Amino acid sequence: MTNEGYIGHSTSFNVSVSINVEFNLTVSWMDDGNNETYRSIDLTLLENRASTRVYTLTHVYNEAGHFRFTFTLRWILEGVPMVDVVTNRTDIFHNRSSSFTYQLRVNGELHNQPYLVQQGDDVSLEVRMKRFISTMSMRWTITNRNIVMLNTSARVHAANVNTFQFPTAILGVSHCQLETEPTMENINFNIDVYRPITQLQLYEPYSPNHNSRVTKCALVDYTENTGRSYGSWRQQTVKCNPLLLYAQSDGEDVIFQFQFRLYGNTTLYDMIEVNGTGRTSNLINYAQIEYTFREHGAYNISVAVLDANRNPPKPVLTRSLGFPFYAETLPHVSMSQREYYVELGTPISLSITNRRPEHDLVVVWEMGDGTTYTNIGYSVNHTYANHEMYVVTVTARNRVGRSLFLPKVHVERKLISARIIQPISNRIYSSLKPLEFKVNVTPSDDGITYRWYFEPGKSPIIERYSNTTTHVYLEPGEFPVKVVATNAINSVESQVINIALIEPVTTLEIQGPSVVLVGATSTWEAVNHGGTDVIVTWNMGGDTIHENAAYIMNHTFTRVGVFVVSVTLRNVLGPVTFNKKIYVMETLCEFPVLRIPSKASAVYYSSTNLHFEALLTYHCPQVTNIVYNWTIKPWVSVGFGGSSNQTAVFTGQGQVLNVPPRAVLQPGKYEVSANYPFSGYLSRKYIVCYKRNNNPY
Repeated sequence: MTNEGYIGHSTSFNVSVSINVEFNLTVSWMDDGNNETYRSIDLTLLENRASTRVYTLTHVYNEAGHFRFTFTLRWILEGVPMVDVVTNRTDIFHNRSSSFTYQLRVNGELHNQPYLVQQGDDVSLEVRMKRFISTMSMRWTITNRNIVMLNTSARVHAANVNTFQFPTAILGVSHCQLETEPTMENINFNIDVYRPITQLQLYEPYSPNHNSRVTKCALVDYTENTGRSYGSWRQQTVKCNPLLLYAQSDGEDVIFQFQFRLYGNTTLYDMIEVNGTGRTSNLINYAQIEYTFREHGAYNISVAVLDANRNPPKPVLTRSLGFPFYAETLPHVSMSQREYYVELGTPISLSITNRRPEHDLVVVWEMGDGTTYTNIGYSVNHTYANHEMYVVTVTARNRVGRSLFLPKVHVERKLISARIIQPISNRIYSSLKPLEFKVNVTPSDDGITYRWYFEPGKSPIIERYSNTTTHVYLEPGEFPVKVVATNAINSVESQVINIALIEPVTTLEIQGPSVVLVGATSTWEAVNHGGTDVIVTWNMGGDTIHENAAYIMNHTFTRVGVFVVSVTLRNVLGPVTFNKKIYVMETLCEFPVLRIPSKASAVYYSSTNLHFEALLTYHCPQVTNIVYNWTIKPWVSVGFGGSSNQTAVFTGQGQVLNVPPRAVLQPGKYEVSANYPFSGYLSRKYIVCYKRNNNPY
C-alpha cells in the first residue's frame, strides 16, 4: 500500500513486475472474492526501470478491518503458461481520525461481515492500533435480547494485537460495542450465533405402493409421453415405482444433499439438493424427496447435510444406508421350444434363449426326475433313465422376483418294427364298406403317428396316436397296403399286404305279383344292384327250394294260403336275402278294407258306455267266416320318446266292442284298434280321451 486505507477512500497499491512480456493480473482484494482481472496494457505504469516495471492500482474498501489481498500473475514463457502468486494484508480504518481498526477471527480464520458464527466456534475480536495513547482503554459490551451479557474493559497496547473473546454459547443475534476511553471512539456491529449440526439420520426408502420400507425395487416396462411430434410421442422404457427418501437433522438453515452412486464406485450417479425446514422451534430439520430408479444396478444412497450459514455451504455430516439398494428388472426367461424330444439314454441339452435382465440371475433347473441343478448358468445337460414325459421347472430369480418356465421333455424309445395284422393279406373283402386296419408297432409307445397308404398315387390317411383305422374302397380290385409309423425319434415302415375287393350286393328285391291263383304258374324276378360271382337260391315259402337257380323263377302254388317267398344271393362276402309275402287264392279279388266308422278322436266320461263298431268291406266269395279282434292300449306319443308297443289293458272279439262304464280304464288317452286274421294286421287306430264326470282330465 502507498497510503493509509479508509472506508470509502481509494487505497493505492504498487505492483513491481520483472518481466517484459504481456501478462494478466488477477487481484482479490478481500478473502471472499471481489476478483478483478487486468491486462498489462491496461495497467497504469508508474515507473519503467531497466529490470522492472512498477504499476499502480487502486481499490475502494467499504468496511473497516484487517484484509488479505492476493495478486495472481499469469504470462507465457516460450510457449509455457507461467503463474506467480503474491499475498499480503492491509488494515482499513473508519476514517483518518480513527485510532484503531478491528477484525473478527473465527476458528483462526479472518471473518468478514455479516458476522454469522456457529455455537462452539472460537470467535475473537482483534484490535490493531493506529496511534497509541498510554491511558487508552477499551470497553467491550455485548447485549442479547436487551440483556447485557458482557461488559468488560481492558488496556490496549500499541505493539500487540489486542484480542477480545466473544462467548459463542449465547445463541441468537448479539449487539456488540467497542468503545475507547478517553477518546470515546466506538464501533457497533452484530454477531449472529446459530446452533451447530450434530445429528443426521437417513431412513430406509419407503414405497407408497407397498406401504412399507424397502431395500429393493423392480424395474417394470412403462410407456411414457416424450412430448414429441405425432408418431414418436410415446416410447417404451423401464423404471421402478417412485420411492420416498427421508432424512432428518438438527441445526439451523441446513441443506440436504441426497447422493446416489453405483455401489463400490465413488463417482456420483445422481444428486438432489433440498433445503431443510429452517430455524424451527424444535430445531429439527427434515427433507423428503421422491426418486425413481431407471437403470439396473446396485446403488449406494447417502445424504449429506450442509451448513447453509457458511458461504459457500459446507458439508458437515454424511450418512448412508449402509447396504446396497438394488434396482433390478423383474426376471423373465424363456426357451426356444416348449416341448423337447430325446431318445432314451441320450443326453439332452436345454438352454435359456431369452432372458431379462441379461445378468444377475440365479437359475435352478428341476429336471422332473428328482434331479436339481443350481449355479450352473443358463444351460444344462441331462440324461434321463426312463421312458416318460417330464416337466422341467426352470426358475430364474433375482432380488426383486422370479420367473418360471415349464418345458416338457418327451423321452422316447426308438421304433424297431411295424407289422399290419388286420386285415389278413391275400383275402377277399367287400368294396363300398368300411374295412378296419390295425398295425402292431414295437415298442408300442404313445405319441406315434401312423400314415396309411391304401391306394397308389393317393395321399395317405394320417392317424395320430391310434394304431387302427378304417377305409372304404369305392371300386373293386387288388390293392397294396402299407403303413409308416413315426415318433419324435425315427420312423419304421410295415410290410406290404395285398387285399382283393369285390363288389357287394347293395340292393335286392323281388318283382312280381303279390296275389296269385292256386294251380296257376306265376313268374318272379330277383333284381339286384352289385354283386360279383353270386349263387341264387329261391325259397317258395317252404313249398319248394331251388338251389343254383336263375334270377327269374317260375312257380305254381298247389294250395291256398299266405306264403313268404325269399331269394338269397350268396358269394364270398356272404348271403343277402329279400322276402316277399304272396297271397294264394282260389279266385282273385280285392283286398278287404276294415274301418271303424267313428270320429278320428272323441272325448268320453267315465260313466259313459264305450261303443265301437268295425265294418269290413270285401268282395271275395271264398271268405265265409270273419273273426274281429279288438285291442285297447294306453296311447303314448312316439314323437316324444314313447313307444307304440304298449301292453293291452282291454281286449275283445266281435264286430261290435262294448266297454262298460268304470271298468278297467282309468282317465287318460287310449288307442283302439281292430283287425281280422285273413289278410294279416289291418287296423284303424282310434284315440280316446277318457275323463271323469264333469272333471276334464
